[in-house]
Amino acid sequence: MENKKRLMNILFIFHNYRDGDGGSSAVDSLIERNKSFDDDYLVVCKFKKTAKTINIVTEEEEDTIIEFLSRPNVLINYVRSMQSNILNHILKLSGKEIPVVMTVVQSPGYKRLMLSPYEILHSNLIVFIDKTSYNHHIISFIPPQNRACIYLMSSSRDDRIQRTEDIFLERNSGTIVYGRGSTLYKCPKDMFKVFDKIGVDNKLFRIVGIPEGDNWVRREAAKRPNVEVYPQLKYDDWFEMCKSFDVFLYQLPDDCYASIDGTLGLAICMRKPVVYMGCDAPKERLVHEESGFIANSVDEMARYATSLGKDFNLRKSIGEKGRERLLLMAKDNNSEQRYHEAYEKSFSLPKIRIVPFSYRLRYLCYCYKDIVRNLLNYYK
Repeated sequence: MENKKRLMNILFIFHNYRDGDGGSSAVDSLIERNKSFDDDYLVVCKFKKTAKTINIVTEEEEDTIIEFLSRPNVLINYVRSMQSNILNHILKLSGKEIPVVMTVVQSPGYKRLMLSPYEILHSNLIVFIDKTSYNHHIISFIPPQNRACIYLMSSSRDDRIQRTEDIFLERNSGTIVYGRGSTLYKCPKDMFKVFDKIGVDNKLFRIVGIPEGDNWVRREAAKRPNVEVYPQLKYDDWFEMCKSFDVFLYQLPDDCYASIDGTLGLAICMRKPVVYMGCDAPKERLVHEESGFIANSVDEMARYATSLGKDFNLRKSIGEKGRERLLLMAKDNNSEQRYHEAYEKSFSLPKIRIVPFSYRLRYLCYCYKDIVRNLLNYYK
């Protein structure tokens, strides 16, 4: 006789919600996947700056959270993008043993974003959204049965994918727009050298995600008449901005907390040809010279960007193959089913039992500010 499917009550928790932020987009994607099943869910964050797409409560609404935690078959999906004490707070509210699936949406090896020993020891299953993070040496002590790799990609049924179906700029003349979207911390110091070396006369560089006020990116941009800088945008505004790009010029520091990167994913879905240089995880989305270009130097990056800027057919070919590969990866990944299986597995998995002293010492050295924040309960 076929086993009856377990109906689950999933509590999604994370630090703060802001439309357009990478961690918030990850929460949106996970909830979209959950709609394929009959499970119920509640979304809790520490801070809520904007919440356009989903209903969210803050961790201060304890009565609502406690009622949800009292349900049968309840589990926590902790979406972890930055240091926070929200997992500690929610587990204290529960008053009972609850399975925890932690979805890590940044590199686990980046210094100030290391997973805390508390987060590791209170997780049944840790899900990494790219192979680079899953195989990172810093978390090799985590038993294989307690970690998984599930790409966090939108499925072909997702309306965000469908909205990109017919987007491609057929621009043979006029200004060629090179664009990128990230944060100030993901901007390498030599990214303007790449743009300056691009051999296209009518070029424009649009940089999205840079805060207002005085910073080095805005100072450098001000020296150039063909560079525009924008702050972090809400998702719909970022969507419209990304549509205006001819080439997605994406350079990240080698030592960076980036994972497979949602901004990169949107550009590829829109058939924007990508030129990439930087840390390893985003490279998983590209096949060099087939569905994008992976550069190893400033000169290489500028050369690929120049070729794309001058050749409409090359832009179109690379863009089409990029989208085709991304959708194939999403189909093969079958993340909706795999996440549901991960949730089911978490009920029978024991918590992770050991965090080596060497890891604890490294965490202490890199994340001492977050330890102080936990002691003082000071977050913003």
